[in-house]
Amino acid sequence: MNAFSILMSFPRNDDQRWRLCVRILLKNKRRILRIMVQNISKAFNKHGVQYWLDYGTLLGAYRTGDILRHDHDADISLLLSSDPGEAFRDLAKIGIVANGLVAKLGPVSLDFVRWKPVNTTIHGKTEVMLHKFYPSWVKDNMVVRYHHKLETFPQSWVIPSQKIKFQGVDVAVPNPPERLLSFRYPYTFGTFGVQFPYKWKCWVPCLLRKSVGC
Repeated sequence: MNAFSILMSFPRNDDQRWRLCVRILLKNKRRILRIMVQNISKAFNKHGVQYWLDYGTLLGAYRTGDILRHDHDADISLLLSSDPGEAFRDLAKIGIVANGLVAKLGPVSLDFVRWKPVNTTIHGKTEVMLHKFYPSWVKDNMVVRYHHKLETFPQSWVIPSQKIKFQGVDVAVPNPPERLLSFRYPYTFGTFGVQFPYKWKCWVPCLLRKSVGC
């Protein structure tokens, strides 16, 4: 029986025990995510993979040098042309199973976000822009797909990267990180700096986010 099954076995009317179990599970998940970010970053650094922490993982590394307290997943970005094969083989030796889109350690997963460089001319100036790679089998609907298109940004924001400390480990982040964070979270980081659950998906009904599965 896994930890989630144990949690679900408790009666929901036992609120105190339920809340305690939820806190324990989330704390353990955060610990595993921390281990994954540390070890994946070490492997990528060793094998010269161009990557950077992104989204909430970047925000946590920037603000606290750790996984955010309310974050339950992690994201590492890399170029679509990157070949992390050797790094993945090293990670497999310590129990982290990874492919081009996701890494798993036990029941916990970390997402790899792949970006495709595209030469783009704007107002007579050509710049390399990064477009999110969108696998054909992903079933997100038009709202999510449109949101992904809005995430396009200049490659110069993230490459070359810089290193900061994440729980004692050197990890790659955009150079400077503030520019991408302000772009990702214009209200909760850029304009007002208000700290609350920042992912737009937390506030949008499931039917507007997914084609199936609600």
